[in-house]
Amino acid sequence: MTTTDRPDPYPLPGADPDDPAGLPLVRLSEPGDLLAALPGLIGFYPERSMVLIGYDEVTRWTGPVARFDLVLDGEGGLTSAGHRGIADTVRLCKRYGALRILAAVVDDRVTPPVMERIHDRLLVALMADGDGDWDAELEDLFLVRRIAEGELWVCTHGGRGRLPDPGISPVTLARVVDGGSIHSSRTELAAHFAETGPGIGWAQCIAAERAVRRRRGEGRARRDAASKDATRLRLVLAAVCGESAPTDAEVARLGAALLSLRVRDAVFALAATDAADSAVDLLCDLARRLRGEPRAAAATVVAGICYVRALGTMVGVALECALEADPGYRAAQLLAQALDGGMTPESLFSITELGYEIARELGVDMPPRIPRAGVGGAAPPG
Repeated sequence: MTTTDRPDPYPLPGADPDDPAGLPLVRLSEPGDLLAALPGLIGFYPERSMVLIGYDEVTRWTGPVARFDLVLDGEGGLTSAGHRGIADTVRLCKRYGALRILAAVVDDRVTPPVMERIHDRLLVALMADGDGDWDAELEDLFLVRRIAEGELWVCTHGGRGRLPDPGISPVTLARVVDGGSIHSSRTELAAHFAETGPGIGWAQCIAAERAVRRRRGEGRARRDAASKDATRLRLVLAAVCGESAPTDAEVARLGAALLSLRVRDAVFALAATDAADSAVDLLCDLARRLRGEPRAAAATVVAGICYVRALGTMVGVALECALEADPGYRAAQLLAQALDGGMTPESLFSITELGYEIARELGVDMPPRIPRAGVGGAAPPG
C-alpha cells in the first residue's frame, strides 16, 4: 500500500437538488450503508486508513471527505505520524467548512483500546482547532477491518452490524453511472503514475523541440515567444484528440510544450471541457514516461483537472508524483497549499478562464467550455 504523509482531499461540492447534472440524494438508513459507500465516495477501497466525512445536518449532504494512512507502531498504538495525520485531516475538514464529522477507521490491526485512543485524539484535535467560527462535532467513530460484504463494524456508541455489499451501494453505482471508476486500492491508483519507458527528461525534451525546428528549416531563426507557444499548445491539443499513444519522440516534444507556463496553464483549462478525460489520460501517460520537471508539470495539470471535476481520487497521488519528480516545482507547491487551505473545486474552476484568455492571445481555438456540473454526495445515517 502506498503511504502518504498528506491527507487526500475529497471536498465534494454541495449538491443542488434542482441541478439534474448532480448525483441524486442517497439517504443511508444505517452506518453499514455509509461504510459500504466509502469506495464510491473516494474512488477506491481504503485500507489501513482513517476517513473523515463531513456533512451538513440541515441539507443532509456529505461535504468534505478526507482520508489518510493510519500509521501504527509495533504494538498497534498511534505513532507521532499517526497523531499528525489525525490533526492534519481534522484541520483539512475545518478548512472545507465541515460542521459535523463521522470518522471511520478501516484497519485490520486496530483493537478496541486503540480505537478508544484514536477517538480521544480526534476529540483533542477538534478542540485544538476549534474557534468561535467553527463548532464541528464528532458524531461517531466506526471501526471495520476492511470494506467487504459481511464484515463486522462497531462504533464508539456501542452499535454494531454487518456491511452490505459495497459493490451495489447507491453511491458507488451513481459514481460508475456518472463515468467514474472504483479502484481496488490506493496502490492501484498510484500505478497510473508509475515510471515507465526510457525516462525522458528536461534535456531530451528541449533537444527534441529544437530538432523539429531545424528539420522545418527554422534553424536559429528567432520566432517570437507567442508563436512558439501557439505551436506547442496546438501540439498538445492534437495529442489530446489523438487515437494512439504518442511515440517517445512525441512525448519529448509534448514534455517541452508543458515546460512553457502559458501552455501548461492553457492545458489546465481543458478541465472545463468535454476533453477533460482525454486530457487526463494523455497527461498520465506523459507523467509515466517523462522525468524531472516535465513529469512534474504533467502530473500537476492532472491534479488540477481532477480537482476541478471533484475527482479527488487522483488529486493526492498526482501531487505526490509531481513533488517527488521535482520537489521545487512551484505550481505543484502552490496547488498543494491551496488545497490544504480549503480552496474548493468551484474556485479552481473559475481559474480555467485564464487558460482561455491565454489561448485567445495565442490565436489557438480551444474546445468549448461546459457548465460546471454539480456533484452530489450521500446523506449520513439518520
